[in-house]
Amino acid sequence: MTRIRTFLVLIGIGLLAFAAYASFDSFQKLGWPEAVGTALSVDTKCEMKSEERNILTKTTYEATIDCTDVDNFKVMHVDQKWNVRQFYLVHMTVSGAVPTTTSMAVYTEPAPRPGQMRLLIQDPQDPKRVLGREASRSGFTFAGIMAGIGALMLALAWLLRGRRDYYGDASPKRSRRRAA
Repeated sequence: MTRIRTFLVLIGIGLLAFAAYASFDSFQKLGWPEAVGTALSVDTKCEMKSEERNILTKTTYEATIDCTDVDNFKVMHVDQKWNVRQFYLVHMTVSGAVPTTTSMAVYTEPAPRPGQMRLLIQDPQDPKRVLGREASRSGFTFAGIMAGIGALMLALAWLLRGRRDYYGDASPKRSRRRAA
């Protein structure tokens, strides 16, 4: 029981620490200035991922290619089972505090169109780093979920603490023997 409690406490503290880091990161992103990005061109790309498991090892293969080459890629690497995820690489100009040209991966549908404008937030330290405006809010949501799970782990560890007699023995049989 002590090992389970120790495990729960360690996991709970780790999750709370991670939630604190994620919320701090999201809080910093709230201070980033807003910018408007205009799409210049959109490339459809595919992320290819394959995992190979052995008794002792796990090998992961990853590649990012044009979606038109997916079938050729699978023929060249027929011994692997590939998972394919499509995304859009948007090349854009950002007219914010520091105007720049950059690229941004977009995983949502529908695909952005050239000339389409999007509200972004821009990192003041690295002007080429831009994120969608919803990035800081989703970070807070993720941090809240992690903090909730961490608090639940700590509460469960506290509930499993058990009752102890004066000598620290949790076994009712031993404590009855001592009393007799």
